[in-house]
Amino acid sequence: MTHLMLADVLVKQARGMPRRSLKGSQLLADVDRHGAEMIRLDPESADGYLVRSRASILAEDSNRASAWAHEAVKREPDNPATHQALGMSAQLQGDTTVAADHYVAAGKLDPRNSRSTELLKGLRKRARRSESSWRSS
Repeated sequence: MTHLMLADVLVKQARGMPRRSLKGSQLLADVDRHGAEMIRLDPESADGYLVRSRASILAEDSNRASAWAHEAVKREPDNPATHQALGMSAQLQGDTTVAADHYVAAGKLDPRNSRSTELLKGLRKRARRSESSWRSS
């Protein structure tokens, strides 16, 4: 099994865990370690940076997530997954405008990418909810 495949399996396992169990978990440490190994083996590939960004997003570490996502985009600006990761890290930082821009960019690069569409819809739904609660107060 390649490092990328293993990292994807670990990320999927982590997504199923309760958020409070993820911070500082061994599973996220393993994902991050695999990302670091991927970068060591091929520093010009975006894959390792994406893996480390995903681990940081799951750990809710917005600064690390953003740094790794930016490194991934630098290496593969035409890869929708890099923009998706940058959008997720921007959303984690509370920057919904930048998040939306990157979800749209990911969707343009791969119109069949349903995950970016789902993330953008969720972002817009939360924005409408916030706006309506703000108006009612």
